[in-house]
Amino acid sequence: QHVLSPNWSQRHKIYPVVERDQLMSLLEDSLRRLHLMDLRKLASDVAAKLETADLSVDEERDLLSQKVKITREIQATLQHFGTVILP
Repeated sequence: QHVLSPNWSQRHKIYPVVERDQLMSLLEDSLRRLHLMDLRKLASDVAAKLETADLSVDEERDLLSQKVKITREIQATLQHFGTVILP
């Protein structure tokens, strides 16, 4: 398309966004979305295990701590995208 003059970077200190930078951002976002999907599946698995009635107190405590940790990771990942959905 258009070619920028070298003056843009040398004289005016204006650096256009290159495709490599855009691709890295898109790759990072895609990986975070995949991680978010994995975290949500893990959270639903832990919630399903918590619904079983025959858990000992220690098992229930461990599952609850896992659920809290996973929920925090989900919230941190969602903050990257600027969207936080509360349960």
